[in-house]
Amino acid sequence: MPSFRTTLVLLAACLGCGMLLWVLNRSDLRAGRPASGAPGSLFPAPLRETDYLMIERNGYRAELQRGADGWMITHPLSAYASQTAVQRLLDSLERAPLRARIEAHELALRELTLADFGLLKPQARLVVAGPRARAELMLGQLTGTSNELFAGFMNSGDVLLTDPALLAALPASPFALSDSSLFRGERRRINAIGLRRSGQPYLKLAREPGGWMITQPLAARADETAVAALLDALEEARIARFVWPAPDRPDDAGASRPSQLSRFGLAEESEQGVQLQLWMTGDPVGRRIRLGTPVESLPGHVHALAEDGPAVVAVTNTLDAMARQPLAALRDKRILVFAPDALDLVTVQGMEPPLALRRGAEDDWELTSPVAGPAESGQVALLLEALLALRAAGFEPADPAAAATAGALQVDLAGRATAWRLVRAGGSGGVEATVRIGLTNETTAYQVPTSQWARVDALLRCPATFRSRTLVRLPAEGIRRLAVKRADGTQEAVEREGNAGAGWRSSAPDRAINRVALDNWLQQLAHLRAARIASLGTDAGADPRGFDAPQVEVTIDLTAQDRLRRILIVGGPAPGEGRLAMVKGDDTVFVLDAETCLLLEQSFLLPVEPRVPDIDTTRPPQPETL
Repeated sequence: MPSFRTTLVLLAACLGCGMLLWVLNRSDLRAGRPASGAPGSLFPAPLRETDYLMIERNGYRAELQRGADGWMITHPLSAYASQTAVQRLLDSLERAPLRARIEAHELALRELTLADFGLLKPQARLVVAGPRARAELMLGQLTGTSNELFAGFMNSGDVLLTDPALLAALPASPFALSDSSLFRGERRRINAIGLRRSGQPYLKLAREPGGWMITQPLAARADETAVAALLDALEEARIARFVWPAPDRPDDAGASRPSQLSRFGLAEESEQGVQLQLWMTGDPVGRRIRLGTPVESLPGHVHALAEDGPAVVAVTNTLDAMARQPLAALRDKRILVFAPDALDLVTVQGMEPPLALRRGAEDDWELTSPVAGPAESGQVALLLEALLALRAAGFEPADPAAAATAGALQVDLAGRATAWRLVRAGGSGGVEATVRIGLTNETTAYQVPTSQWARVDALLRCPATFRSRTLVRLPAEGIRRLAVKRADGTQEAVEREGNAGAGWRSSAPDRAINRVALDNWLQQLAHLRAARIASLGTDAGADPRGFDAPQVEVTIDLTAQDRLRRILIVGGPAPGEGRLAMVKGDDTVFVLDAETCLLLEQSFLLPVEPRVPDIDTTRPPQPETL
């Protein structure tokens, strides 16, 4: 009898221990601590061939398909997907770890089902498909410690444990994967832009080798900065919201599309919006973007519709503002565009005396009117710079008779390949804010601020400043003889003893050469510059200028040049300071500064040395007397 009682007690104890172990084991499984399973990757194969994704989460369902243009959202509506966001999701799927596996037979032994892990009503469901494989993944509940997530594949009874970060990587809505860019293309491929705006003429811009040009409604240069700002706004336009079909009502897509587009100002015949046509290299059809009415619930945004995306969206209104700019805002405000080095001829008519400049054989500017002679290159550069700096403040229809108006000025510029004729129309005689400038063969005239034209006018009104201030430029090795005649009647001369490398000899046997003074003379003659130009023309008033009785007359004989002799004449005092001077044969009166005049008055010969009388050796020495 005692043995029977002992047996029953032991049997009951065994049953109790077995039940306790079963309960504990079941609790461990549900807590995410399985008895078997090897760690690894949740997806055993790379997902690089994936071309279809389906995501169900939070009551929405999104489908994405990869095509020739990348990933597209195909459900709940058609839209471009963010290639970066989709790739980031695929990367998260590839990196998702398999921390443990509970096989189906283990679940059966412990009387557990997929419902116990939240896999019959999962938090999210994914379908990842490619040309050779398809996988459907359910994401269930978190473990008791919330550091692992139950998951399972369709048609598999196994329960898998993975990182909860996989659930966090899934988008909260289908539009979280959409591309926020309104324009999806390469800016550098855009070669033409068409703008159709209500109340304004159709405007077309074309990219040409020299830059952007306006081809309609007129032919003119476009403002490169304005076009760049328009393209910047196109690139930076971002979709802030999907308006129609609404994200929470995707079935709206089938509702009266024409009426909806008209409601948002996006219909073809709408008078409210703006249409942009973009022609791309390699795409003759181009792309079209429509911008409509403002979004009342989202200030600073307008309705938009891209031809490659059927959804009506809300985008920032910067692009709309840039596209509505008037024609004048997109025109190049520069009057002239040329490279100064490419010009060969500049003539100015309508002023007295006329001004004419041409580029010589050695690429130096020469003055041909009002006198002939070398031109002051710095002054020519200032004139060209002032012409290039002209900017239009406005535009008006060109007047064909502008050149015939009183006070009109005509500037002709010619180069190797192009030529321009600029006509500044005559004014009314009063002070005006702008001057009217037209170019030949252009249908519009430019309104240029008077303050800008004043700089050009001041230069043109002083033709003497365009004459080079260089009197002579004679290297020392090219001078054969140098003779000076002064007002007091003294004369002196030096000449070379032989070739250019030989020394100098004085024409006066009793006077030696002052080498320092001669070197100063030669240095000055190598490039003798005047302080300013007194006048162009020497035919009148010679006596008052002192050229008939010069202060200094310098005759320079040369070894080999077009003219073998140059005569420099320094006359009377100039107004202010310095002296008037001229080169014989040239029609220009110069003003030499006082320092240069002092140097030219310096003798390059030493004074005559006093002669010591010879001692008479025939007479005996006389005794000294006290």
